[in-house]
Amino acid sequence: MREKSRPDRDESGIALIATLIVLVLLAALTAAIAFSTVTSVRATGAAYHESRAFYAAEAGAEHAMAQLAIRLKDGSLSDDDLASLNPPSVMTGFSYPYYGASKVGAPRQETISDGPHVGLYALVQTVEIVSQAMDKAGTTDAVVLTTDAAVIPVFQFGVLYEKDLELNNGPLMVFGGRVHSNGNIYISADSALYDRDITTPNELYHDQKHSHDWENGIWIKKSDGTYAILDVFDSRFFPDPESFKMESCARFDCKIRTNAFDVDSLKVPLPDGMDLIELILPRDAGDTELEREAKLSWLSDWYIEIDLNAISATGADLCTVINAGSVRSSGITPSIPECNNGIFTWTWDAFYDGREVRFVDVLDIDVNKLGNWIGSFPDGNVRILYVTFTGTSTHDPKGDGIFPIVRMKNGQKITWGPFTVATDHSLYTQGDYNSDEWKPAGLIGDAINILSNAWQDSDQQVLVENPASETWVNAAILAGHTPTNCDHEDVGCSPIYGGGFENFQRFREDWSPGSLIPYHYRGSLVSLSFSQIAVGPHGGHYYDPPYRDWAFDNQFDDPSNLPPGTPTVSYIFQVSFRPGM
Repeated sequence: MREKSRPDRDESGIALIATLIVLVLLAALTAAIAFSTVTSVRATGAAYHESRAFYAAEAGAEHAMAQLAIRLKDGSLSDDDLASLNPPSVMTGFSYPYYGASKVGAPRQETISDGPHVGLYALVQTVEIVSQAMDKAGTTDAVVLTTDAAVIPVFQFGVLYEKDLELNNGPLMVFGGRVHSNGNIYISADSALYDRDITTPNELYHDQKHSHDWENGIWIKKSDGTYAILDVFDSRFFPDPESFKMESCARFDCKIRTNAFDVDSLKVPLPDGMDLIELILPRDAGDTELEREAKLSWLSDWYIEIDLNAISATGADLCTVINAGSVRSSGITPSIPECNNGIFTWTWDAFYDGREVRFVDVLDIDVNKLGNWIGSFPDGNVRILYVTFTGTSTHDPKGDGIFPIVRMKNGQKITWGPFTVATDHSLYTQGDYNSDEWKPAGLIGDAINILSNAWQDSDQQVLVENPASETWVNAAILAGHTPTNCDHEDVGCSPIYGGGFENFQRFREDWSPGSLIPYHYRGSLVSLSFSQIAVGPHGGHYYDPPYRDWAFDNQFDDPSNLPPGTPTVSYIFQVSFRPGM
């Protein structure tokens, strides 16, 4: 009997096993997908945090570069300057575990070989900035930025103006030095010779600003030493940039350069919201750290604040007033015996100033006596002396108001040097200044006034032009000037002539009684703003001009010869950038 057939038990078991395998694989696949998703999310989150930390670190490095530009005011970076760098405060949610900068190598002097400032020198210091940022989750990243911190001292220019520059001399002016204005340049003169480059990021007009006057006495020295006349050439004759460039290079060896050459402005770096005029203003308790690093009053070795209300009618108590309102860099106040040796004298209504149309009250500083006394300073030389005035005394013999000024006398020889005197008021020199045994010297004030060797206060009690005599001044000058209020070409302009560059140094005497008397000047002439106190207009009959023998002092081409407190134009160049730490 044949046996009956039946289902194979092994086949059903295999199906069950296969099903289980599929389920296991599906579970594993699901787990893998889930794990991959979680890992991806985590990786994306980590990358996000790292990216944010990297950009925060980069922002920190750029913030350090901006701070370095301010700290380059004197052409160098001290260890304290680098230690005072602060990370940005606006990076919410980030901290900076490591933030700092260090110098690489020694400072060096480099001559600019191309671009609008070719031929000038810059003082360069390589600095490495390290900025590490961390977010709230603890993610960190860092960058290392290598920079060259370069500065161009402003006293290596023959002339540097922040505003429009007007060159309109009548009598002969021979000027050896580079001329630059951040505004327009107006040039028209009977007889003027310029030996070096004339540059502006704006335009040059062969005309006067206050009236149409096209004088053909302007000569530009070419590379071969010959002179070419500036005739039928300016930004109006050649409005097309390429045509202007071609004409300038063909006629003047490219020594006249404007916006057609893409010339840059030269700006003195200042803290946000600080105007250039503040460089010469007195100390203010509310000044920020950066403002204190920029203002000459804070940089001074000896700061003198004179309360006019406290000076008697005879000025006999001047030393007491000076002692009460002055401080030296060491924090030591001068004692009365030190002050009371004739360095300072005070005269109410000492002489009549024709330009200001008033009598002036004079603080005289005897440079020779100051030099004899300098050795008594326990903390070294006086490199920067700053003077200001407060109060409005009721003592006014002439009844025309109080007008205090600072005057440097007996300054033929600065025995100690280098030396800069600064004030927010008018600054005068009487007689030769720094003409014997030259020292780096600076004269900084609201306006600069030149009195010749022949000047006598007793002869100037009424408006009169007494004869001047030949005089020498060797010093860098930074001061305000009086501008022409508008361009006569502008619709609605009613121009008032400011006196031009030739009267940037102001005169009070007759320098041409029958023949021109020379005024010899060697230095650097810089105007960063308009005068704020000495605002008497140019005009009237209170002086006749000298023969202006003016030139840039080539000794300023050596940065070790620059006067104390020399302002600088700074540049920060990024040399390299890399991830760090």
